[in-house]
Amino acid sequence: IVNSVDFKKEMDRKYSINSHCILNPFIFKKIKNQSKLKASKIYSKDALKLMAVGRLTLQKDFITLMKAIRLVKGRKIELVIIGKGSEKKNLENFIYNNSLRNKIKLIGYKRNPFKYIVQSDIFILTSIFEGSPNVLIEAQFLKRFIISTNCPTGPREILENGKFGELIRIGDYKHLGKILQKFVLNKSNKKKINLGFNSVKKYDHKKNCMSYYNLIKRYI
Repeated sequence: IVNSVDFKKEMDRKYSINSHCILNPFIFKKIKNQSKLKASKIYSKDALKLMAVGRLTLQKDFITLMKAIRLVKGRKIELVIIGKGSEKKNLENFIYNNSLRNKIKLIGYKRNPFKYIVQSDIFILTSIFEGSPNVLIEAQFLKRFIISTNCPTGPREILENGKFGELIRIGDYKHLGKILQKFVLNKSNKKKINLGFNSVKKYDHKKNCMSYYNLIKRYI
């Protein structure tokens, strides 16, 4: 059982099997309720507010995101990264060595990231690879604009080939920097947000848990 269409194609090709794709189940009511809980303010009022969530590992490639922010000139921009991991020291060194302490904050692991995500303007994922990144679906539900690498597997499928957000090449900090430099929440970008929000229905908890149940029933 795999959790994205692209993952199924990869597994079937590599192992000559017929895998089953069942999307990850989400309890969206719980996410909504948690997003409404009180949280400390993490951004300046007049900044372009960026959010990233994930383990601080090489896989997540937060250095690409930081390099992109370093390129942005002439506008106030702030990035908050939620997560912990083995790359924390390297990321802190990059922030310090590139004089980005007023633009990038590492705030550690948060049991409830949703009350912080809703404070942001843009949610960014710069991973080198994924399975099906839950954080993108959660950000879609919370109506954030999304920028993601077109990594294997999941983001292209979740964002409908860029219909629901922006897809960039893995490691392409220059392109990401240009997007952030020019970003405005215009009619076109609002449309992408709304389309993404409407698309998350297919990840409904009851629907996908039932798919697991029905599949297991076939083999017992």
